[in-house]
Amino acid sequence: MRSTQNYGGLVTLGAASTISSDSGTLNIAHTGTITGAGDNLTLTGSGNGSISSIIGTGSGTLTKSGSGTWTLSGANTFTGSTTINGGTLILAASGSGALGSTSSVTVNSGGTLLLGASNQINNSATMTLAGGTFAKGNFSEGSTGTAGVGVLTLTATGSHLDFGTGTVGTLTFASFSPGANTLLIDNWTGIANTIGSASTDRLVFNSDQSSNLSDFWFSGYAPGASEFSLGGGYYEITPTVVPEPSTFAGAAFAAAVIAFHLCRHKRIRGSRGKL
Repeated sequence: MRSTQNYGGLVTLGAASTISSDSGTLNIAHTGTITGAGDNLTLTGSGNGSISSIIGTGSGTLTKSGSGTWTLSGANTFTGSTTINGGTLILAASGSGALGSTSSVTVNSGGTLLLGASNQINNSATMTLAGGTFAKGNFSEGSTGTAGVGVLTLTATGSHLDFGTGTVGTLTFASFSPGANTLLIDNWTGIANTIGSASTDRLVFNSDQSSNLSDFWFSGYAPGASEFSLGGGYYEITPTVVPEPSTFAGAAFAAAVIAFHLCRHKRIRGSRGKL
């Protein structure tokens, strides 16, 4: 039987440590600070878990593994890297971000980083998608004039940005380094080839991405993208409208018909001239 367990004590790490929720839900409810200078913390298990405490392990790292879902609601201060190897890590801190001090974020294949509130990540932290997914949920990371994350790097195929199916929002990165990979963009709501608004999803970079437009692929559209300058060094990326194959076929047929009639008309005129 799956159950919910609440632990109200304060956690102190004495070395690299793992907290596992193998079934049901484990809630670490103490709102104090998890200490252990430089100690690494792993959250794992097939069950779910939540941490209300502040993870204050200095340069220690945070790793999410296993198929379960863990939620961070504390304004964590650790400065080490964050890695999601499997399952889902939800960022839901109020006020300061749950990853407001982390140096970098890596989402590997099988892992999902999900926003449970807006502006959860250190603005200068790098984000690497290695076949994983960064999902905005109903929230935003950054704005059209402020980068919410540092450089976005792709190191594997199958890397996704998921805008979700609820409230629209904005994802803003400092820059983009796709390598030989394509960024797959799901559930984007907006108008292709058009600057977005408060009623659309928006993908923005604080750098010109004209050389990387072929490395974006919005679900439901052809590969490739368009770019619009928003001023102040910010650029918005949208899908590019490409006619369906039937449109190309229709246009080709119409052109052939016109060419045939023009050719026939010339032949008739030429024949009349010989009479």
